[in-house]
Amino acid sequence: AKLPDDDFVIVHPFENVSGPCEVLIEIAGFRYHDGMGAINSLSAGMPVAFEQEPNNPKDPHAVRVMAGQTKLGYVNRALAPTFNAWLTQGKIKKTIIERVNGRVERPSVYVFVEIGA
Repeated sequence: AKLPDDDFVIVHPFENVSGPCEVLIEIAGFRYHDGMGAINSLSAGMPVAFEQEPNNPKDPHAVRVMAGQTKLGYVNRALAPTFNAWLTQGKIKKTIIERVNGRVERPSVYVFVEIGA
C-alpha cells in the first residue's frame, strides 16, 4: 500500500520464495542517484542489471540497479536480502524497465524481474 504523496510502502519480503515467480519493483532512491540525468533515455523494455554492493556503508545487503554504467538507484531495503540470495543463486533471469511514470519533478521507474526455479 502506498499513499500518493508519501514514502510509506508495505513490501512483501519474498524471504521464503524460491521461484519461479515474477516481481515488479519500484527503484528506490531514483531521484538521488544518476537516474534523473538519464530519465529521458529510459524506456519500457530496456534491460537493467542488479549488482550486489556488500561494501555499502549504510547497508551491506544493498543491491544497486544499473542501466549500462548509470546507477539508477537501489532495490528497496526490505527486499535487498532476498535479492542478494537470488543473485548469489543465479535465480534472476530477466530484468527490464516495465514503466517510467510519475511527475517530472518526482518520476518513478519500475522494473520487472523474472525469478527462475
